[in-house]
Amino acid sequence: MEKENLLTELRNDDDWVDWVKDYGKKVKNLDKLNRDARNAEILKYVDNIVVSFNEERRTHSLDVRLKLPIIGDSLKYKSKNKKKGYELGEGSFVAAVDIQSHAKNLGKR
Repeated sequence: MEKENLLTELRNDDDWVDWVKDYGKKVKNLDKLNRDARNAEILKYVDNIVVSFNEERRTHSLDVRLKLPIIGDSLKYKSKNKKKGYELGEGSFVAAVDIQSHAKNLGKR
């Protein structure tokens, strides 16, 4: 697994730098985008989303897999003026989210 992560990191190194530049400029205006532009932004980063439902607990589980390991990553500048570059902290490709259903007896007849 570690070798796979390293290989992916090497392949995506240029993508990572582009992501930092690209996303940093756009983050302030994400809420102003129309639906098509929002979808385009999502498709840049999201590889797939798997949704499952646990009937017993009445929860949906979302497993979101990204194209780049940016979940929980970090960016630390080497100097206060940012001129000496930065170091990247390792991130993950996958995030799992559980969503509680508030509907009662949904689907029961």
